[in-house]
Order: sequence, then structure tokens, then C-alpha cells
Amino acid sequence: MVSWWITEEFDIQWRSIVSEFNIEKYPWVIEKGNTRYLWTQGYLTGHFFVNIRSTQRCESMNVSLAIALKHKKTYLDVVHAIEDGISRMRMNELKADYLSSQTKPFQITKVVDLESHNADIFTRESFRAFQDELQRDTLYWIQKEIQSLSDECQHYILTKYKKNRTFEFSFNSRTETLNCSYRKFETIGLLCRHQLHILKHLDYTYFPETLIQIGGLRMQRLLHPVLLT
Repeated sequence: MVSWWITEEFDIQWRSIVSEFNIEKYPWVIEKGNTRYLWTQGYLTGHFFVNIRSTQRCESMNVSLAIALKHKKTYLDVVHAIEDGISRMRMNELKADYLSSQTKPFQITKVVDLESHNADIFTRESFRAFQDELQRDTLYWIQKEIQSLSDECQHYILTKYKKNRTFEFSFNSRTETLNCSYRKFETIGLLCRHQLHILKHLDYTYFPETLIQIGGLRMQRLLHPVLLT
């Protein structure tokens, strides 16, 4: 279940599916329902995983090493093959570091200042994810804006065109924190399209420090370079 539902939405969909296929009494279904907080997106949202919530990292390394390993090899050949495979992965990381630190990506939207700012701080992979979200933010509009009594906090209700689903936001101008009910930022460390829509509405041309996770930054790459030996 990878849909970005909140827990209430998931529970409704889960009960609907279970009821539709009449599988309420199946042990496997009962077990999965009782442990849904361990595997469903709705219950995992808000916990920071840097977008890694499976064994994909080690599986990717195993695939890379499997290319170098073949049958009928001596132990020495196996060691050399593993070293070659690791060196190849390190070179790929070095290439990614170089592209992030020495080149600048193309801008694809009219929000030039915001894109330029993020191109300077994000790695290329994180920047592409940011651009994808930035393009999608045009599908939403602010349905309601509520000003708090303190004048520091503003509340927004955002909705998608021709859709009934809404998202709630709160923005504190003093601390520059922007909370979204989607909670993608708290989960993977990158702002969602809804938060970008609000930042554009507030005429922000940069990301406040409170809205930047260290994991996807160019500086993080530069502070921890890939070792080739």
C-alpha cells in the first residue's frame, strides 16, 4: 500500500476491500490488518526513512556484484570480482558527486529564483524530485485561508482541481515552519507539491532552513566524499 492516505482513509479502504471479497475471517487478512501500522503508507507517514523503507539498498548492491561474479571461479577471482564491483559502484557515486557539485541542471518552470536556489543546495537526484513536485503543484488551488489571532500563524486548506480531497496547512511566519497534513516532508525529507504551492503563494524564492533536510544536500556530499581506495 503505497498511496499517501491518512490512517482514517486507509482503514476505510481496507474495510471496503475486505468486505467486498468476503475475506474477513482469513487468518492472513486478520494478521495483516492487525499489523497494518508496520507496512501501510498511511501509518508510516511522518516517520523519517529518507525514502528507504525496504532492503532495496543491499539488493541493489547484490545485483551490481552479481554481474561481476560468475561460475567456475577461484577464490582469488571472486575476491577480485567483488573489488571490481565495489569500485564500479564507487565510481558511479563519484560521478553523481561531480554532477552535483560541478554542473547546474536546466530549469523547467517559470519559478526561476526558487529553482535556482534549490539547484545550488540539492544533489541532482533530489533536485529532479523537487522539479517533479514543482510541476505538479499547479494542479492545486487554495480553497480557504485562515489568519490566526497572533498574526504569526496562517492556516490554509488546499484542494486539487476536480477532486474532493483536501489538505490542511499551517505556516508560522516567525519560525518559518510549514506543516502539511500530507506529511511527505517528514517522511522522505523533500517538500511535497502542496507545500511548494503555499511557498509560491507566499512569494518565497528560497527554502527556509526549517524546510531542508540534510540528506539530499550537495553540502552533505561534499562533506562526506566517496572513497576510491
